[in-house]
Amino acid sequence: MQRMLGMPEEWRNGRPLIVGFIGFSQSGKSSRINNIMKLTDHYIASKVFTRIYEKGTQHSRHFLPFTSIIKGRSIDTVLITIDYTGHDHSATYLFTEKILELLNEDSLHIIRGTLLNEILNIARELVGELVSSEGEGISRGLLLRLIESPIPRYGELKEYFDPYSEICKSIKGVSCRSSEITYLVESVVQTIREVRKNRVSFTDLNKIICTLEATSDSKDVCLNIGKANSVEIVVDKVEGYLKRLIITAPLLTYLLIGLLIESNTLFILVPASIRSYLEQLKTLLLVENDPADYHYFMTSFRTLAWAGENIHSILTDTILHVIRGEREDVRDNVPEIVKACVDKVAGDEASRLNLPADSKQVLVKVSPFISINAYKEFLRCVSNDLDGIDAEFLEERLNRVLTRIILEKYQVGLLENILRLIGHLIEIGVKPLLNTIVIDYTYMDKTSKLFREVVSESLSGNLFDLERDTPALSGIYGLIDKVFRKNNAELKIYVIPSFMRNGETTPLEYVMLVCLLEDKLASFKIIDKDTGRSRELTCLELFRKTTIV
Repeated sequence: MQRMLGMPEEWRNGRPLIVGFIGFSQSGKSSRINNIMKLTDHYIASKVFTRIYEKGTQHSRHFLPFTSIIKGRSIDTVLITIDYTGHDHSATYLFTEKILELLNEDSLHIIRGTLLNEILNIARELVGELVSSEGEGISRGLLLRLIESPIPRYGELKEYFDPYSEICKSIKGVSCRSSEITYLVESVVQTIREVRKNRVSFTDLNKIICTLEATSDSKDVCLNIGKANSVEIVVDKVEGYLKRLIITAPLLTYLLIGLLIESNTLFILVPASIRSYLEQLKTLLLVENDPADYHYFMTSFRTLAWAGENIHSILTDTILHVIRGEREDVRDNVPEIVKACVDKVAGDEASRLNLPADSKQVLVKVSPFISINAYKEFLRCVSNDLDGIDAEFLEERLNRVLTRIILEKYQVGLLENILRLIGHLIEIGVKPLLNTIVIDYTYMDKTSKLFREVVSESLSGNLFDLERDTPALSGIYGLIDKVFRKNNAELKIYVIPSFMRNGETTPLEYVMLVCLLEDKLASFKIIDKDTGRSRELTCLELFRKTTIV
């Protein structure tokens, strides 16, 4: 059954309906849009979107805002999402942390409204450009403004609230001089200015990012972006990452804020099973002797620390979890062992780098593991003190559990931060257009749990409960309730068990969109994946089964 997505009578005001798809990295956002587009009468064939990978791996390096226009009978529907990397996600998490810190600073209370209005205007302008350009790109002027002034009043406030400085610390492990930040930003700006066009297409954007991120001897392949389906580059692990994130972090931050303000319907994609999700993200799991994976792990771990997480507690809780059943007699000693080993490693790192004497305490608190060797030394120290626990066993188990904590913390934490920023905007009178939120559980076919059980555990789960296999969305759901429902009693929230199957089956996201936007009495033919049997699914049945009261 093919339908055109139109708009209900109350929305026929000449403005296109915006449907945003946000959520966890690699949760299927762009796949959802592709599948929905294939089921509409007006399908726009996509151009060549070149996938960029780190040489010898499947670590994606592309950054693709993905905008699709569905021509409706009376008004257009715009579907917006974005493909990005784990580095982009963690940098945006730090970015939003810094903006929230800026807005909560008592000494800036008098200009808080002005700061919020500047954030609002940039977010709306960015989404507006994505809509009006029909996915062709964004203006060079807006891109440069985002980079040169990533937070309001950047020139005046960067000494205290510089998100680029936070990103630099998370990549390098130590504080960066202001001259370093200035050099990096100027390099990025100059590269963008060399694009002699008023509008930077997404192909242009990825050529820029590729050129900035690649080592000098692998930049040539960036010229194939827009022509080849994929290219491979050797990534500069420090300066290349930093230059990339100077573009992607502000872009992603303001795009997410804009989508929560300007979207009428918002899909939040989350995995039903954390275990299946990590399996999907094999390239982000630690692989033995893979420096690229360790670099991502170390950067991510430091980012958690710089964002204010208690690293000692995370390490202590994780080690207690991985040694359970092995040496119950030493469990009480673990907190002190962790503290002593972190102190030792931080001291060794400070000496190795010839850092000032007071740097040790900073390292102990927020960045004890500047290098992979320091992390491995920490593991040996803990293993020695936990006599009888094999170092390799400890490393393998600890790596996997910490990777899970880090990845999920970012995914949930970024969404929570964006919701808090929307809450601040609502306080100054902004009225988001959002009237429907769909929490879309992906990988449902890979979990053995019943859908209702997954939903129940997700909406009440604790992020640091390491026994669970469902995403902990209690913080996100609580913020949605507080930020949006408090100001819009009509807001509807649905949860759906997503599935992506072969072409003959209708994705539930498509069904939900048609039901919400066009015909609440529609019915669809759904084919069961396991039995091959078909059945009719009506919108009324879908609403009844997926509404959260």
